[in-house]
Amino acid sequence: MGKNFGNCNFQEQPLGDYVLRSKLGESSLSTVWRAEHRTTGEVVALKQIPLAKLTRHLRNCLECELTFLSSVNHPNIIRLLDFFEHHGRVQECVAKRFMQQLGAGLKNILLSCSDCNPILKIADFGLSRILLPHESAEMVCGSPLYMAPEILQFQRYDEKV
Repeated sequence: MGKNFGNCNFQEQPLGDYVLRSKLGESSLSTVWRAEHRTTGEVVALKQIPLAKLTRHLRNCLECELTFLSSVNHPNIIRLLDFFEHHGRVQECVAKRFMQQLGAGLKNILLSCSDCNPILKIADFGLSRILLPHESAEMVCGSPLYMAPEILQFQRYDEKV
């Protein structure tokens, strides 16, 4: 059964040995899900923490918390059943939105096709210009619809533009 989270229709999905059923809450660093173990059917709270969001200090704190929770057994402290690292994919609706954004920004895209490995290639750099770091230019070049405001206003610009 789908649930709407943001602009995506959330579909129950597997994560390790669990199936995410619904979002219970989230913070800037984690999301807590109501999840069900695939084989036992046990319902648990599953905390998902994208490691890429954590600084080195926060990763150390997480390791300390995992060490503590895996060693303690007390009725007033949550019980850590398991922890695992999962390298997943973005949801299809998010990937679709990313591709629409790329398509809107890149007009000259070619498809290089081989039997089973098609590759997208960006084409048409005919009106582009190369600037080395710390160089600047005044020359107007590029496709008008894709020019930076600095170029359209005939201002000096650097390699960042």
